[in-house]
Amino acid sequence: MPGSYSLIGPVLTLCGAILVVRPRLFRKFFQVKNASDGFDRQWRWFMLIFALSWTLIFYMSSWGQYSNAAHDLKSGEYAMATGQITDFNPGTSDKGLEQFTVDGQHFSYSEYTTKIGFRQTRAHGGPMHEGLRVRIAHRGPTILRLEIEE
Repeated sequence: MPGSYSLIGPVLTLCGAILVVRPRLFRKFFQVKNASDGFDRQWRWFMLIFALSWTLIFYMSSWGQYSNAAHDLKSGEYAMATGQITDFNPGTSDKGLEQFTVDGQHFSYSEYTTKIGFRQTRAHGGPMHEGLRVRIAHRGPTILRLEIEE
């Protein structure tokens, strides 16, 4: 499922918290029989701290990208590409990049990245196709806003 990688941190954090609060689950899950209390306590806390760190880093990175994009849109700090889609290459359902050109600007994206901006591929119901007339607000290769002409 596209984007499900963003659930890794919260799931690991939940598992770490359960293992810290319920040590018997830790021993049962990892089949630890003869570990000292100090050893498995260290590993349980390590897992929780690692999971929290992973989650914080992932979300701080995502939030930074999102807030920069929102600022660019609000302040008008973006370029516009208007016209028909040419050189369309649909992304495949197995993590391929979808690519196309509009008004001389090349765009590529995938649903399987953490990059912000538009990234819904044709394979998953995206609207892009050869000859479609669009207006794209973008900052470099990142599509900030997509308008489709009818």
